[in-house]
Amino acid sequence: MTLYESYPIHRCVYRDDEMTLKELLKNEEIKKQINEKDNHGNTPIHLALMLGRRNCIITLINNGCDIITRNNYGWNPLEESIFLGDVDIIEKISVLKIKTYIKTFGKVILKKWNDILPNFYFKNKIKFKCPISVLAKLLVSDTMELYKRDNCFRINTTIGGLSHKGIPRILKGNISFIIRFYEDTGDCKCFILDNKKKTYQEIYPNFPQWCMNNIIKSNINIKTLYKVFILFTDCIVKQKKGGLLKKASRSISMENGKIYKTDIVKIKDVKTVIRKRDNETVIGDYKSDIKSKVLNLTINSEKFSNISLNKNNTNSNESLISNDTASDNDEDSDDNEDSDNDSEYTINDKIDIYKEYNDSTQHESIFKKYIKNDTIDLETEKIITEILINGEDSEHNKVDTNDIAFLSSNYPDYIENLINKPISRKKYIQMLQHLNIEDKTDSSNNEYHSTLTRRNKIKVSEDPNVAFYRIISGIPSEEEEKQTEEVKNRIKNFDWNKNKITEEDYFNPSNTENLHMGRLMNISENTRSNRYIKLWMTQNNEFPISLESLEPVFEFINMIFFDTINSGINGENVLFGKKNEYLKCLFNEKRFPVRLELPIYPTVKMVIKNVDCSIDKEKIPQSLFEIPSDYVEDDIFFRIINK
Repeated sequence: MTLYESYPIHRCVYRDDEMTLKELLKNEEIKKQINEKDNHGNTPIHLALMLGRRNCIITLINNGCDIITRNNYGWNPLEESIFLGDVDIIEKISVLKIKTYIKTFGKVILKKWNDILPNFYFKNKIKFKCPISVLAKLLVSDTMELYKRDNCFRINTTIGGLSHKGIPRILKGNISFIIRFYEDTGDCKCFILDNKKKTYQEIYPNFPQWCMNNIIKSNINIKTLYKVFILFTDCIVKQKKGGLLKKASRSISMENGKIYKTDIVKIKDVKTVIRKRDNETVIGDYKSDIKSKVLNLTINSEKFSNISLNKNNTNSNESLISNDTASDNDEDSDDNEDSDNDSEYTINDKIDIYKEYNDSTQHESIFKKYIKNDTIDLETEKIITEILINGEDSEHNKVDTNDIAFLSSNYPDYIENLINKPISRKKYIQMLQHLNIEDKTDSSNNEYHSTLTRRNKIKVSEDPNVAFYRIISGIPSEEEEKQTEEVKNRIKNFDWNKNKITEEDYFNPSNTENLHMGRLMNISENTRSNRYIKLWMTQNNEFPISLESLEPVFEFINMIFFDTINSGINGENVLFGKKNEYLKCLFNEKRFPVRLELPIYPTVKMVIKNVDCSIDKEKIPQSLFEIPSDYVEDDIFFRIINK
């Protein structure tokens, strides 16, 4: 094989010729082609992963191939590797990906950021809110502090772990991360500190074993892949306009006593396209059989972004695009900064709804008598929803924790429908007022066993409370059925002769179609439209920092989102920042969103509120980025409490 033969590295992969591949890569001219895409849009590492050429994969990785860039179908090497299930390969690609991200941030992004914002302190309160009190108690809150002094960072968080007892919940703690970058090399050192135990541990570049285990675990035994595209096609940015009863601006108070006047800005009609890849089987040197209703599988997120930006937006250069009148009846009753009193989980809650499910007493749910033939029909659904809204049934029996557990265990579809089908705000307020969960459990160890078969959406082996938390958090669930019969039928009916691709076929210069190899798979898409994202924007030049101060960070996020770390961003690969034609109006003045509301699910939103900010270097002492002398080195990881 010579330099003058087309795609010599790809050909070695196709032949599974590891020895020749190693010899070729000793030639510096040929090695320059290690990340070249062939006629079908696949790099050598993509082709090796699709065909399962393990030895070639290892050789390519050891020779520094690009393990981030996508193929023409929009999948990066880590995503292609997941369905192979090879732990060693997944570990190598995952670790290299993390190191590439950190190296890029240290050598490229940090230099740009230091020129704009060398020092700052930022304190945020992060909450997930829901007007349904019983659901709100499951959601997390955190106070996060971020310090930056030149090339050093410190992050403080109040999240200390996760409890799997009953319904999963976040445990409070006092954890810090200290990150130091070295400008000349882009290298980085990162330490985690447990400020309660006064211990510390290095977590980068030397990954502790628990960290490696988590990295591998997160990418093993994955049955479904999700890829998210963001569409700005119909996006509109509006500044809220005042009226007789509602003010157009709000005052936000900081912990340091400063008060900032803000304008409320809404970003409307941003669509999210979720592409799902599942039910996959490896078939070898054959053209992939992709079962899908998606018209063009090679339209990846870059193309989606391009489609969005092709639509004319005549107002995109205005300081704030248009005005939204106060008469818009879109749930603005919580525009005020003091609306942080929504029901939420706190460590001193009087009612422990997270008490281990198996510790509950034998309990006859008040809902059981309304459910006939183990099925919730439309009429029954109305009755149960009305009971939840009122917090009690017609006989004044109160809804308690075990009643919710009964529904989540036996009728998860109803719970999911409740979350996905928003009812009027008036009724949610009514539910918030009346649904006061009473803890009727005692210290007995009797187990409450479900007598009904769990419905789909929850795997047979899955704790019903875990599934309940997953559903209300909006995490896409895997189908309970593995659809093995469908796979068997597809393999049985697959035309092996017609879909066999020889080396000659694959490298035929006239064959330039986008081609995926080696898999049977299903691909589907689902589009969701969020009503709006709400920002509380400060006045021009009043806040210590502006959105433009974070532009290098937005650039880095875009690189990660579009898998362009090794190629940089261009006009098509922009999601965040002033290069997004739809959002650049937010960057025309030196303003900053001191409060942000982001819809996560129809009834769940994330609220991020800034409570302190400073760019005074004197208030960010160097000692913050040093490990205290009385701390001892020990293993540190978030506490995990299992059943």
